[in-house]
Amino acid sequence: MLAPEEAASPTPTALQKLARFDGPSREFWPLFLEASLTLTGAARASLHLRNPASGWQRFVVQSDAAAPRSREWPWPEAALLDSAEALGWAEESSPAAGSPAFVGFRVAAGEDGSHAVVALAFGKAPSTATFRPALGVLSEWPAQYLAVRRAAVVREENARLVTALDLGLLVQREERFLAAGMVLCNELAAGLHCDRVALGWLTDDQIVHLKAISQAEKFERKADIVRRLELAMEEAIDEGRDVVYPAPDDPAPLRDHAAYSRESGADCLCSLPLCVGEHAVGTLLAERRESPFKPDDVRRLRLACDQVTRRLAVLEEKDHWFGRRVVRWIRREAETFLLPKRTGRKLAGAVGALAVLFLLFGRLPYRVEAPVALRSEQVAFVTAPFDGYVQDVAAQVGDEVVSNSVLVRFDTRELLLQQSSALANVIRHQQEAEKARASGDLAEMRIAQAQVDQAKASLEQTGYHLGRAEIRAPFASVVVEGDLRKKIGSPFRQGEVLFQVARLDVLYVELEVAERDVHEILDAKSATISLASAPGNSLSVAIERVHPSVQSRPSGGVFLVRARLPAEAEGWLRPGMTGVGRISVGWRNPLWIWTHRTFDWFRLHLF
Repeated sequence: MLAPEEAASPTPTALQKLARFDGPSREFWPLFLEASLTLTGAARASLHLRNPASGWQRFVVQSDAAAPRSREWPWPEAALLDSAEALGWAEESSPAAGSPAFVGFRVAAGEDGSHAVVALAFGKAPSTATFRPALGVLSEWPAQYLAVRRAAVVREENARLVTALDLGLLVQREERFLAAGMVLCNELAAGLHCDRVALGWLTDDQIVHLKAISQAEKFERKADIVRRLELAMEEAIDEGRDVVYPAPDDPAPLRDHAAYSRESGADCLCSLPLCVGEHAVGTLLAERRESPFKPDDVRRLRLACDQVTRRLAVLEEKDHWFGRRVVRWIRREAETFLLPKRTGRKLAGAVGALAVLFLLFGRLPYRVEAPVALRSEQVAFVTAPFDGYVQDVAAQVGDEVVSNSVLVRFDTRELLLQQSSALANVIRHQQEAEKARASGDLAEMRIAQAQVDQAKASLEQTGYHLGRAEIRAPFASVVVEGDLRKKIGSPFRQGEVLFQVARLDVLYVELEVAERDVHEILDAKSATISLASAPGNSLSVAIERVHPSVQSRPSGGVFLVRARLPAEAEGWLRPGMTGVGRISVGWRNPLWIWTHRTFDWFRLHLF
């Protein structure tokens, strides 16, 4: 065994191998431990990894051939390994007699940041000062090796990605499905050194049909080998995974792949299902005669297929005429309708379908709306009996008055003066008539008598006006118009309207039905009204008659419909109240209810 001092200058061959090494990790660690033995002169080197369940485990052991006793030595204690992992370096200062001395140092062991400990066994306590700096440099080699491996993997992945993107661009340029399939098969056959690459597509009857073969524009579809190929593609879809044949560790028997392999002479097959979303649409099958498909080849094929599958599906769909595309869409939607997917869309579709059916075949009560006003059977206009001035007002709008109650009083002072003047004239003319009779002047007597009659008529007229100076209500009613409280002392001309009064016990309803709806309500017997003063209270009224003539309104012609209030009508109803009336005319189709106005307008103005 070399002494520690002699190990300070190792042969460059071990380090050169380690520096140039780029192979797998199972070959790196023995080489690394060999370099560690060469550097330190240790008799044995071992690699220890921590297992969370069972503690420290050793995976690689390297012993110096010059020290066979090292294989019989014990292994380092867990405490030494723990210290080396935590601190980066640890050594056993005073080993027991006949036992080796151990030195441990930490190294990187995985891409996930995990660490391992390399334990070096010496026959006697070494002088670590001579080789510790060199081991510090050596301990960095695993991290550098892992970095190089990661960079190599990244380069390989980038190369595969670039190849897949280039293939995707080539397929993207094609406008027809068969041309795109030929490009895909030819490029994959050339890039992966395959003897043949075939593309099969799943038809509406769930059978794979061969669409394209590399380096073959035409092929006999009815040939037995073509059918074998299609069965192998269907088998890959049934398996639902990437199939590599032969695969000794595959538990599932691939009968169709084996049959096609025997028929075609291709020893190695690789089939990849092509999927859009969760649905398989086709299969890509690559074949070689001798070279098996490695996992890297399968990954490259899968990446390429994932890049172009959706584009191929779009092109295959476009190659069919419009009617078939619609039928295929309906079929796809029908297949997934009962599956627990896209519940929101299905619910919206079901609601929409029910709404359409209701619009076409449903029925709703149809009601004609019309403005409503309350009218009174008896309405009286109270006018000024003579020219005069208002002296006192006893009623205002809204007051309920009894029959013969005073509504307003006129000023009678001028009438009293006229009465006195007329009475004096009667007396004077009577005296003149008596005087003429006494003198025998018959003519003067008759003239005086005529003047007496004229004065008496004036006196009677003045008395009549005095008797009507107090204007009274003609019947029990309510004042609906006329507010004279601000016109006391104002002059009024004879016949000028002072008040309008109406009876409350004989009210009726007047509906203004539009001319376009009158044909709907001719046979109606009842209606429902809602007044603006109490919209929450609906009253049912009985229709009595429809006036035969049209009344002109700003909104158009209307027919007046008279209806009778129920006997138990509310006491708060007043003439002049307005609202909305609804006349039920039966059940109609909802679509007709919402569209017949529009169609009527078009019929009226365009036809």
